[in-house]
Order: sequence, then C-alpha cells, then structure tokens
Amino acid sequence: DLNSSISEHKEDKKLIITSKAKEKWLEFMKKEDKESFGLKLTVLGGCCGGTTNYNLDFVENKSEDEKVLEDNGIKVFFNKK
Repeated sequence: DLNSSISEHKEDKKLIITSKAKEKWLEFMKKEDKESFGLKLTVLGGCCGGTTNYNLDFVENKSEDEKVLEDNGIKVFFNKK
C-alpha cells in the first residue's frame, strides 16, 4: 500500500524511493547491465494544451549543470534550473 510505504519515511525529503521501487529499479538495471546508473529526468517544456513533457534517461554520472538527489541508494539527476 502506497500510504504505508510513504509513512516509513518520517523525515522531510524532496525525493522518496520506497523499498519496493528500489527492488524493481535494481532488477531492471541488472537486466540492462547498468547497476551503477541513475535516472536522469529532463523537463522538455509544454505542448499543446499546457501539458508538460518529460524525458527519462539512464546515466552513470551527473554533468556540471545537473543536481542529484538520492534516496534508498537510487540517484535521480536533473537540471539545476
């Protein structure tokens, strides 16, 4: 249950990755032979109707213009802007 998973995290965080999400992430990344990689989230901007588009990539290291948040051993990279 999502609510019970989130309630495990008592501290205030900007990023929460549950134990189940970590398990699935590691399983997927092992199949791709990218176990040390993180997830890069890029906001591509709006489209028709005001919908925001996103791009997800797998990266090993952050670039200079990126920030990284980490929870439960999983890294998420995104632009500092």
